[in-house]
Amino acid sequence: MIVTACAQPTFTSCQCADPPGKMAVADGSDRRTVGDREGALKLGLRDEAQVDRAPGRYRARRLPVRTHLALVSSRLMSAESLQAVRERAWATEPLDDACQRVPTMLIPDELRLLRFLGRRHFENWGAIIDGGCFLGGSTTALAEGVLANAAWQGAPRRPVIHSFDRFRVEDYTIPTYFPPERAGTSFRAEFDANTERYRHLLEVHDGDITAHSWAGEPIEILFIDVAKTMSVNDHVIETFFPSLVPGHSLVVQQDYLWHEVMGWLQMTMEFFADCFEIVTDTQVHSVVFLTVERVPVELASSRPTMTLRRAEIERLLTRAADRFSGEQRTWLQQAAGDFMDMLAAEGRP
Repeated sequence: MIVTACAQPTFTSCQCADPPGKMAVADGSDRRTVGDREGALKLGLRDEAQVDRAPGRYRARRLPVRTHLALVSSRLMSAESLQAVRERAWATEPLDDACQRVPTMLIPDELRLLRFLGRRHFENWGAIIDGGCFLGGSTTALAEGVLANAAWQGAPRRPVIHSFDRFRVEDYTIPTYFPPERAGTSFRAEFDANTERYRHLLEVHDGDITAHSWAGEPIEILFIDVAKTMSVNDHVIETFFPSLVPGHSLVVQQDYLWHEVMGWLQMTMEFFADCFEIVTDTQVHSVVFLTVERVPVELASSRPTMTLRRAEIERLLTRAADRFSGEQRTWLQQAAGDFMDMLAAEGRP
């Protein structure tokens, strides 16, 4: 079943930033109430760049008419692209030769999705995180989308895609992608060759992702195919989640719909359930989430994967599986079982 929306339960493990409040809009000497953050987004106001925080309130600075109209246009573009994503418009996109020539573990629909997001959803004011780029399959799809993106074509800038990988041959990639004698060696040269055409769009972050930080630039698209361990998952949360922009930023969890081990991905998105809603999925593997509330820095830094107790994790995993049906639900239940067994074996209380 394709989940196109999800009710957002309120639970104590996540109290996302920006609680419901009122926004006072400067209008000469008068102030008129326009509602909470949703109202701000409707006016085209995006976070700290246009919104000054005060306890329980959002106070919007007066903006030039031209800037205001541009921001409103941006919000309308986001709404249009999100609706297209929900309606699976990406699934009918043809796959060009560039996306098909790079060896990848992604299925064709995932490549279509990433290319579509780069072309239709990216607005060229923030960054794209390509987390776990491997030989460049995800990189190519995202970059092909950006090259066809009207906003980027109108104001080209570089880099916009930040690709992260260890670029080391691991056992599970042998022999499908590499011969046995390549075990432990670097495949960075292959990645560079596969993505040469997009070099002007890329900043490549080579090495263990837990050794990398993020300067806080807003993130429009966060593709996660790198959270293969619990500690890396917590680092991804702490490093990138606070830079997601409510009402626009999309998170693509590539390993979400699968039956093996990685239940911490489902646990994570349920832990932050007040901050995200499910938009679509590729039937197997990838699930796309829209950021609906800002992720608080202090909560993103709490290392939930490594610190939550088993009873709470089990509750979150059950909630995650219940959002789906049929085979997808069964996969999530299997992944949850593997994860709970792992936690029990390590003695998690």
